[in-house]
Amino acid sequence: LTDKLQHAAFIHTSTEMGRSALIARGLAADKVFCIRRGLDRLPAMKPLRASRAPLRLVCINRFVAKKGLDHQLRIYAALRSAGVAFAARIVGDGPLRPELERLAGRLEVAADVTFTGHLAQHEVWNQLAWADVLLHTGVIAPSGDRDGLPNVIPEAMAVGVLVITSPAAATTEAVLHGVTGLVAPVDAPDAWIGALRRLATDDAFAEKLRVAGRAWVEENYDAHKNAARLRAHMLRALAP
Repeated sequence: LTDKLQHAAFIHTSTEMGRSALIARGLAADKVFCIRRGLDRLPAMKPLRASRAPLRLVCINRFVAKKGLDHQLRIYAALRSAGVAFAARIVGDGPLRPELERLAGRLEVAADVTFTGHLAQHEVWNQLAWADVLLHTGVIAPSGDRDGLPNVIPEAMAVGVLVITSPAAATTEAVLHGVTGLVAPVDAPDAWIGALRRLATDDAFAEKLRVAGRAWVEENYDAHKNAARLRAHMLRALAP
């Protein structure tokens, strides 16, 4: 990696977290550019569901350690104990699925949480159309693995799904607490309960987050704008 970085004409990363990490290796800041990925076409923004009871929760992830899905199941158990009505769908698959399904049973939330398995992309959009809130409980795995900014977060924000995320990795570059979404530590279930209760009942606050989230996506996650920026850097690198 160091050899590649030292000899590169320029370096492209998709998060500010990644850019900072590369600059910390001693690279010149003017050589490293954060150019995000993006959506080829922005979807229509759905309206806020008038009654969000039960609250419809969705998570779209690979079932690996850095996604913190064991914490998410404990949050669902805390919601159930607190008397918050909800229905949750966890979309995806991976090596931890059997373990997570057993944990859901032990926590007595198996009736409230549906594991859908892997879905085609159009079916993922259908899940976002159903959901009120997307939950992301990312953590730093024991191996050091962590997320950048998963595509599903700006996808959810684009279509008008509210987002709550843990503060791990680069998710908070898009989900600004109280501005475009909410942020809560995975080991603080009470914070998630409070956040979800507010999103279920405070229409004005929920709508403010939705509008700001969509605006962030339009500004930062347009694939055509971002590809044009990347192309411009490539052309400069190729110039005599």
